[in-house]
This record gives sequence, structure tokens and C-alpha cells, in this order.
Amino acid sequence: MRVQNIFRLSPAILKFRRTRAVAQKKLAGDAGVHETRLSAIENCRIIGPANGLVLRIADALTLDDQERQELIQAAAHDRVMREMSRNLPPDRLRLLARCLDAARILSDQDCVSLEDFVDGLIGPRATLKTALRRREAADA
Repeated sequence: MRVQNIFRLSPAILKFRRTRAVAQKKLAGDAGVHETRLSAIENCRIIGPANGLVLRIADALTLDDQERQELIQAAAHDRVMREMSRNLPPDRLRLLARCLDAARILSDQDCVSLEDFVDGLIGPRATLKTALRRREAADA
């Protein structure tokens, strides 16, 4: 798995820029950002920039409110993933990215059902880990 696949802002900006046929250099100028910085964002070398910059990019692309919200959510997603990437292996990062996607798009009832499912997975494992720790402590 490529680590880039867990990030959402880069493909979102590229999608909007390409559908509007805006060159990277023009977008950078219109957004008031250096072209190398925009390139770094589009290529996941800069992860989760501040919302102010994301909004300037959205303005330069003349995005509607829903599209602007998509960029803001993608940047927030990426900031979470950037922080978690310091502590989780790639397979867990991929799972976390999918969970964040699900939390954003699922209905309230679907979220409750998914949360119950996850609780069902975690509960027995936590109980087992506690029992094993107690046994190891007793054996020591």
C-alpha cells in the first residue's frame, strides 16, 4: 500500500483543478501560494495544510459551498492521518482512513451499528488481554 492512498486532500485538489482545466501555476498564483508549495500539497509532501490555505485554494478554483466543504474535510482528514502515521503501521493507517471516510458519509443509524460491531470486536479481546496479564502477574 502506498502511504499516499490514505490522504484525501491531494486527489481532491487535483480533481477540481483538472475538471476546471486550471494549470498548477495559475492556481498557485490565484491562491497566493508558491507553485512549489502547491505541488508539494498535490503530491502529499505537505500533509494537511491549514484551513486558511485550503480556503484560498478553494476560492481560486471557484468552488461551491459543498466542494469547499469537501476540501476542508479532506484537509482535516489528512491532519488526523499525519498525526496517526507516527504511531501506526501502514495497514492500521489504511483501516483508520476508511473509518474516517465512513464516519463522514454513513447515516447516524449506520454509525451506531458500526460502533456496536467494533465494540463487539474490541470487548472480548480486551477481556482476554486483561486475563492474560493477570495470569502472567500471578505466575511471576
